[in-house]
Amino acid sequence: MKQVKNLTAVISILFLIFSCSGEKGGGESEKKPVSGKSAEQEVLSSSSEMINFGVYFDPEGKKRTITLEKGQSEFKAYVYIKFPVGMEVCAGQWKLLLPDGLELVNHKSTQEVNLSLGNLLHAGIAERYVDPLTGGGALIHTLDLKATAGLDDARIQIVAGGPDTFLGIATCEPDFPKKEASSFVGVVNPTD
Repeated sequence: MKQVKNLTAVISILFLIFSCSGEKGGGESEKKPVSGKSAEQEVLSSSSEMINFGVYFDPEGKKRTITLEKGQSEFKAYVYIKFPVGMEVCAGQWKLLLPDGLELVNHKSTQEVNLSLGNLLHAGIAERYVDPLTGGGALIHTLDLKATAGLDDARIQIVAGGPDTFLGIATCEPDFPKKEASSFVGVVNPTD
């Protein structure tokens, strides 16, 4: 039984490596946030398909800004992947960038994963989901955040990360093709 578990683990690791390897295609590069744009207008990168990661401040994945109450320092944020209905997502790869004055207290994956490489903040993360993500989108992480300084128009970003610095997903199609994604910022205490 132990040999079967070890073999399954090795196959899963190889599966993720192959599903998240390959050419990035399109030569997209990480774009810096453009000052003066609202969260609803700011997109950090673009792709030809409607696949995007986003930071939201409600569990439903609709609110991209939050204004903290006076004296409030802790709050939750949610990371979503949104994609076309009918698409099945088997893996995701990304990195979380926090502005100065904001720290990650805790995070929880909301999807069961059978393999996770890296971490959210330093190199980024690549995750292989046990069950394909379907239905046009999925909440993938819950973040517990804490403001350690005053925050004005503080932008939380999802950028390229993981083993090969990629922002995107691997679909469940044969050969698990990679697809680049866009990214939407979440803004704490927007000024506009």
